Amino acid sequence: MEEEKQGQQQTPLDYESAKGMAPEEAAFFYRGPSETIAEGVVFFPRQGNCTAFLCDGQILFVDTTPQWYAPRTVEDLRKNYSQAPVETIVYTHGHIDHVTGAETFLADAERLGHPRPRIIGHRDIAHRFDRWLPFLGEIELGPQQTERFGAELKSQITRVLQCFEHC
Repeated sequence: MEEEKQGQQQTPLDYESAKGMAPEEAAFFYRGPSETIAEGVVFFPRQGNCTAFLCDGQILFVDTTPQWYAPRTVEDLRKNYSQAPVETIVYTHGHIDHVTGAETFLADAERLGHPRPRIIGHRDIAHRFDRWLPFLGEIELGPQQTERFGAELKSQITRVLQCFEHC
């Protein structure tokens, strides 16, 4: 039986083929509903995943999801979990699927009359942005990606306001 499986051609996993799969099977491609994974901790499985920590009437987000999922993430947060202000957003690293959703969070704060969330990341994230943002509009990404990202992505990167270094 095992030899038979090894001889079969497996379909590559992508967003389309992962639909309906359990999170463990779909891995990176899982796009299911948000889930409370511990008291006060909500996981939003979007590309670039983000996690909200709800505590003492405020929210800390770790990453923001990419800009194309961020509105759904904020709507889910507000509808199902909390109206509290997002106090802080922490960038784990500077990839666009982790940082470009911040603009949606900032707009949500403004809409609700909340203070602007502070954004924290390692000092090297700012250097990374400085290095590649000037070229973003010139990168050949292919027709789908260029349509999705394009030069407008420059405006979707919210600068790190407070930096930290590794312990």
